[in-house]
Amino acid sequence: MERIEVVAGVQRWRRYSPREKADLVALCEQPGMSVSLVARRHGISPSLLFRWKKLMNDGGMTAVGSGDEVISAAEVKALKR
Repeated sequence: MERIEVVAGVQRWRRYSPREKADLVALCEQPGMSVSLVARRHGISPSLLFRWKKLMNDGGMTAVGSGDEVISAAEVKALKR
């Protein structure tokens, strides 16, 4: 006999603080850890974790906190020229 699971509730969006985002990204950098493993353990999408990681590399905690797209310093210098 097959087991059927019915999901009846509406799942709300989970909001993560900048500190939580930074902690999860830092976990990915630990030896033996990967983005997929951290995402699976914490119930989030790997693509979300990759996006936070990219934002942190591009603009640090400010980018992660605001969720805005960040322009790197090199791009700003190129645009000023």
